Amino acid sequence: MLALFPGLEAKPGYCESFEHVGQHGAADYAGCISRTRPAKMTENDVKALYRELESAPYGYRLRVQVRRPRRT
Repeated sequence: MLALFPGLEAKPGYCESFEHVGQHGAADYAGCISRTRPAKMTENDVKALYRELESAPYGYRLRVQVRRPRRT
């Protein structure tokens, strides 16, 4: 399970990402989207990752989206 943060740049050309095992890291947004399928919020592993990200020490306020917002 992987959470992508397309609005947070990890390094040029890569967005911030988070997963249970590896924690934070850089990810190729387009590459991840093309090689994975969207998770459903009803799946237990998604709920666990969501709770982890919103709890301390991370404290994110998440807004789950299917796709990255368009840049204007």
